[in-house]
Parts: sequence; structure tokens; C-alpha cells
Amino acid sequence: MFRTAFLVAFFVFTIFTNAKTYYVDFTGGNDSYNGTSQESAWKSLDKVNSFSFQPGDTLLFKRGEIWQGYFEFSSSGSSTDTIIIGSYGTGEFPVITGRGEYENWNSPFEWKEFKTNIWEREQPFNPQRLWINGKEVLRNEILDSVDGTRYGWAWENEKLYVYSNGNPATTFSSMVTNLIPYTVKITRTSNYVVLQDIEIQGGYSFALNIEGCHNTTVRRCKIGAYSRQGIIVWKYGDVPAKEIVIENCELDSKFNFSYGKDKGIDDGILLTAGAQNCVIKNNAIRDFGHCAIYLKSLSPGYPGVMDNKIFGNLISGEHVTYLHGIGTDGPEGECSRNEFYDNLIIHTTVRSQINGDNNWIHHNIVYDVKNAVARSYSTAQGFDLECYGDNFVCHDNKIDNNLIMNCDEPGIFFRDSYGPKYNNYVRNNIILNCGRNSKDGFNGVGIVIQGSNTILTNFFYNNCVYSGDTVSKVIYERGKLVNTDEFNSNNGFQDIAKDNIQNDPSVFTFDYSNFYIRDNSPCVDAGLDIGLKFDYYGNKIYSGKAPDIGIQEIQQPDEVVGNGSTPKSFKLYQNYPNPFGGDFSSGKPATTIRYSIPVVGTAHELSLQIQLTVYDLLGRKVATLINERQSSGLHSVQFNAKDLPSGFYFYTLRAGNFSLTKKMILVK
Repeated sequence: MFRTAFLVAFFVFTIFTNAKTYYVDFTGGNDSYNGTSQESAWKSLDKVNSFSFQPGDTLLFKRGEIWQGYFEFSSSGSSTDTIIIGSYGTGEFPVITGRGEYENWNSPFEWKEFKTNIWEREQPFNPQRLWINGKEVLRNEILDSVDGTRYGWAWENEKLYVYSNGNPATTFSSMVTNLIPYTVKITRTSNYVVLQDIEIQGGYSFALNIEGCHNTTVRRCKIGAYSRQGIIVWKYGDVPAKEIVIENCELDSKFNFSYGKDKGIDDGILLTAGAQNCVIKNNAIRDFGHCAIYLKSLSPGYPGVMDNKIFGNLISGEHVTYLHGIGTDGPEGECSRNEFYDNLIIHTTVRSQINGDNNWIHHNIVYDVKNAVARSYSTAQGFDLECYGDNFVCHDNKIDNNLIMNCDEPGIFFRDSYGPKYNNYVRNNIILNCGRNSKDGFNGVGIVIQGSNTILTNFFYNNCVYSGDTVSKVIYERGKLVNTDEFNSNNGFQDIAKDNIQNDPSVFTFDYSNFYIRDNSPCVDAGLDIGLKFDYYGNKIYSGKAPDIGIQEIQQPDEVVGNGSTPKSFKLYQNYPNPFGGDFSSGKPATTIRYSIPVVGTAHELSLQIQLTVYDLLGRKVATLINERQSSGLHSVQFNAKDLPSGFYFYTLRAGNFSLTKKMILVK
């Protein structure tokens, strides 16, 4: 028995000690080396693609280097020994890109003049994005619209058409495009893998493809620059992709035109057939052209998109004119039990579409949705329930405790189209100043329920709908404009409505970045208990007589504040205001962070070394606010982020071996 135990221990120890670290250096590496030190690093993606890594191994790319090509990782770790793919050295993240010089573009014989100033060449796939002379050129789907002013190229019938005053090979100095569909692919055989601290660019389909694997984590990466889409998580064959975590990443298409959809960019993160039990958290997603985060099951018979959690993400679309914040779509039971919460969706142009069944959308901020100038019809609703697509469903979804504010169109919209919409719940939402510039004539309207036999019984409880006064008609119910009292009185006819209010929710905003309700808000203690435990800011629900309406639960006075009592434990409070931003020109701090230090000995004079540090989304330190000895009590510090870009930041309080971290959002 002793011998058996010894052999098992020896075997485990041998596996552990056999784990190796491999290095890749494009400039100084050589594929004939063994790769096990920085001095003997490999060079190419081909070498990495052909190598079989073992559980516990680490693969590191050198920072500041660029690899152009395709990286496919097919090795697998284990539940006890993950494989880590990361970076080493100093400087910017290593870059793996699917973008490169367009093959043979500078050969005059490749091009033929199609008509005046329009030149064509054979091109079997649509590369989606094109850069000429170092500048991106906008594509149009209609060849006749290529004019050299707004639209510089098109693709159709497996041919590329470019506007040029002469043969492009001799007229232009450079031509760059996407050369491969996926830049990085993590395959079905790659489980228990961590991808971190790397930048992934390009790809005419997706920058990162995760298919048919499980227990894979992507964190602190930059993904999606110059690509059509950022990340896809999906099945391989009938094998789902499960337990995928995408966290603390920056996804930015780097697209900067006033048109988005179908012009070269699409979804930021797509969870489609077979994406299950995944977590998408604390990412910043900017300027994609369809949906920032889209959950879509393809069709009946495919593995479903189920039990995913999407929270704490910042979504914006300031440089494009067609972007949904979030979306769910699917057939019966195949886009189901997904949860979206604590997301901040700002400056977008298209409604978030909520379909499928049994999905829960709560404690999100949807702010400043403007109608897309690229569309003649309205696009700027907050949340839209449509049952969008053949064989799709829309029932038993919950839209709760959201703040929907300053939308051109109504905040909640039940649409007359496709299949039936029934048994959906809309509860505890603040719908403020919506319908501010409606193309459909719904000015000042917060909720629309169109008159249709496809819209069956749905439930509207304890919402605050306000557009400037307490009597205006702020709800369109099946052909008739009503105020909230009239809406409540209609309860039971078809729509079930109860305890909705029409009062100023007293939302405190400062330069469009802070979202708090005041203590005297009519939303305090006016909500319905629906089983939620925490609000948008991490406060417990509920501290009063009843839950509050909206994203925030007003807290009872803290024992540390106002009564002079001594803290009994370390506490790190949510910064206030949060999100924060505003006018920095005055030099005044933008937000305040409070924390408490307990008594650490018998004498109150005894102190501890305290550090309070701010980090960005990728884990880089951006500020040290406190680094000194402090005594017990309540402390506060002010943080001015005037030199930092918009996004997520984390602040960490450390005292000896103790640490606490919270997240804050900067919006400029």
C-alpha cells in the first residue's frame, strides 16, 4: 500500500515538474530552438500551431512584437493544470493579426477597368474591410454607389471593385485587408485553457473563434480591432462550448464611420449554437455594427444558447450609427435562462431586442439611444420585444429594475410582428424622458404595446414612467394613449398592469454620466419584491419597507457615518458618483471613495499601512491614491480621472494581507 501511494505521488510530482514554459519572439526567435527560454525562443505561429502542449504548460509571446497569420490552439489542460497563453517582457501587448498586405495588389495585371474609375479583380471571399494608403475606405454593398467620395469599394460576385483614377497598382502606395476568416481559434480539443494579455486583430469573420471546448478563459485581452466581428463562442458539430469566461477585455472594432451595419462590422461578442453556462463580465465593447453582445440560437435541433450570465459590461457606439446593445433570439427552449445584469449601455443607435424564453434582463442602464441616421424608420427604443424571425419565440422573459433614459423612441416596445409575445414581465423599471424625438409619433411615450393578436397577455408591475409631468399620456396601449393611472385601471382586460407610477423619479445626473436616485424619490420603497438580492451598485435589496424601483436600492444610514461609532471591520464602499465623468475643467475631483479601518489593537492610536490603488481593465496601475499609515475610522479620498479614457476601472484597498476591490465606471 505504501509503495502504491509512493508511485501515485511520484507520478503526480513528475507531471507537475514536467510542465514547461515556452517563449515566442518574432524578431529574435528561431523555430529550430527548443523554445524553453527567452534566449531560445521560437519565432513563428506555424511552430506554435504544430506543437502539442501538456497540462500545466505556459506559452508566452513577447510584448511589442507582431505576428501576421493564423493561430490555432488545439492542446488541452486539465481541471488541476490549466494551460496559460500569455505574454512576457515589457511594453504593449503582443499582437496577432489576420490583417495584412493584399496579395499582389501592386501588380497591374491583377486589375481590369470595369468602368470609368472602377477597377476590378478576382476575390473569392469578402474581406469586409479595406485600407488604402493607410486609411480605411468605406464599403458599400451596391456597386453603383462606389463613388470615391463616401464609398471607396464593393464586393460582389467574387470580385473586388475599387474606385481609383488609374490602375490601383500604380495609383496607390499601399493596400491592406483581412486575409483570413479567424485570427485565433481555440478548438474543441482545447479545454482548461487561459488566454490573457494578448491583442487579437483582424479576421474577415471573427478575431477570436472559440468552438466546442469547455472551461476556457479569455481575460485582459484586446480583441477585434480591424476585424468584422470580435468573438464567437459556439459548438463544434454537436459538441457545445461550455463554461467559457470572457472577462476584463477591451473589444473595439476601430471602425470610425457614420455607418455601421453591413459596412464591414457586425457583432462584438456572439454566443450562438451551443454556447452554454458562459460568463461575459466586465468587458468594454465599443463600435461594432450589429449587436455588442448577441445570444442567438440558430434553429431547432442545434444545441441551445442557455444559462449564460452577462454582467458588468460597458457598451457604447459613439462612432457608428447602427448598434444594438444586447440581444437574445431563438426557437422554443433554445435561447433560454440567460441573464443580463449590471451592464451600462450608452450612446447606441438601435434597440436591445429581447426574445427567446425565460431570459432575465435586470439592473441595466440604457442611456441615450438615438435613431440611426442610416435608417429611415425608428430604431432607438430601449428594449424591444418582437419575436424576431421565423420559428422564434418571445415568452416568459423578465425585464426588471432597469434605468431606461433619454431614448429617441419609447423605452419598452412590444412590437406587432412575427410570432406571439406572451407571459413577459416588465417590473420595477424607471423609464425616463423616452420618446424624446420619435419618428413614429410616440413623443413623450415610455411604453408601447401595439394592437395585435400576436401580443397576448404580458405583465407590467411597479414601473415609473415619466416624461415631464404626472398626467400626460406616457403609455400607448393597443391603439390608445393613456397615463399610468388609466393603464393600471385597465388591468385584467388583456395587459395585466398594477402599481405603475408617473412621478419624477428624481434621478441625479451630472453631464450624462451619473445615475442615482435621491433619497426623496417616489421610487424608494415603491417596488415589487421579485427575489433579487443586489442592486446595480452591489447594495443589498432591500433595506427599507419594500424594494426600490430602478437600478439602485437606497441604503439605510451606515453605522460608521454620522454617529461617530468605531468601525468593526474593513469596508470599501462604492465610489460616488458612479458612473462618473463630467466637466474636469474646474479641476474638481470627479468621484469620492470611502473606506473604513477597524481598531487593530487595544489602543485607537495604533495604525496600519494602507494602500488604495486604481487599475484599468487590463490590470495596469493608473493611480495610487493612498500609501501611508492610517488609524481606525472612516476615511475618504477623491479621485480625478481627467487624464484617463472612458471605461472600467478597479480600485483596491490593501492593509497587510487584507484586500478588497470594487469596480467604477468613467464616462466622458
